[in-house]
Amino acid sequence: MAIFASIILVLCLILVVYPFAIYPKILERMPRVRPVRKVETGKLTYALLFCAYNEEKALPETIANLRRIKAVWPELRILAYSDCSSDRTYELLSQASDVLEAFEGRVRLGKPAGMRRLVEEAASDIVIFMDANVIIDPQTIRRFETYFADPSIGCVAGKLRYVNEGESAVAAVGALYWRLEERIKQLESETGSTMGADGSLFAMRRRYYPEVREDLQDDFLASMEVLFHGLRCVSAPDLLAYEKAATSTSSEFRRKRRIACGAFSTHRHMWRRVRSLPARDRFKYVSHKLLRWFGAVFIVIGVAAAAVLSAELGLLDWFVVAILLVTASAIVGTRLGISPVSKAVSILAAMVATSVGVFESILGARYAIWNPVDR
Repeated sequence: MAIFASIILVLCLILVVYPFAIYPKILERMPRVRPVRKVETGKLTYALLFCAYNEEKALPETIANLRRIKAVWPELRILAYSDCSSDRTYELLSQASDVLEAFEGRVRLGKPAGMRRLVEEAASDIVIFMDANVIIDPQTIRRFETYFADPSIGCVAGKLRYVNEGESAVAAVGALYWRLEERIKQLESETGSTMGADGSLFAMRRRYYPEVREDLQDDFLASMEVLFHGLRCVSAPDLLAYEKAATSTSSEFRRKRRIACGAFSTHRHMWRRVRSLPARDRFKYVSHKLLRWFGAVFIVIGVAAAAVLSAELGLLDWFVVAILLVTASAIVGTRLGISPVSKAVSILAAMVATSVGVFESILGARYAIWNPVDR
């Protein structure tokens, strides 16, 4: 039993760290594919789309940013959808008619429904998606054109940077996590395709935009869709977007939980098609997505295995004391604002929230609507 418990413990430790530490090292050693071919394929039309719900506080800065974007890309069409907001979101969008076209949902249907309406209204070759609270570097936005000049590219993900990591341990962990995520996406791109794009800033060929059920994650499903058609999804480190990370533990927990629930529901929806992808992409998908969703589960199993091993060695009492001391130290350290402790707790909370969201998806939970997070 002790040998079995030791094997389970080591395996769980490996599975917890694998997506973040081991997988990137494997990507670094994988053969590179040819770089993006920036060739002429005729003039493509572009539209920038975003959905908003109760984003009254963020919209003035967003609209000012859109005016700067319009100045460097006058022919870019910009469309915005207010999902039956209860504040001045639609009013602010309507007042910005010089830069964007505003659409209002009379009944709250959620982001997938709003994005579907905007995609249909856009009628452009390429649709660019952004979050309502994201600021895009106007000097980089037109670089989408150079990527889509390559006919093998179906989706392009911009690079997101968090601008407030010093505000709290939660924000610092969020920024650290995202730097790692961007690094992994870049390595995946260099070896073929990245496994989907984040909704903060990405673009795709409009004809491949899929039907998205209300409880699914529209950005994940849409960006993966191009892979199912034999095209590449690539990361573009020279297309820059900026956003504030969540600063509240409770707000970030709710956000991670909702995102994980939608992402895992999306996974279940498209798993059959994922299994038809080339072996390299299947390996990336399992490494980047599937294993990461169950991080907290591996931790729980690992702790249980450690408890069994301790009992077999006659050290169970010491194990229980160690667990209690670690728990007490985490509580005290968080309350006192000790940075390393607060960050460790934030990382664990994020993993727990993700696994909770996954199990909610399995049990049939649906998050068709969303709320802005505290930033």
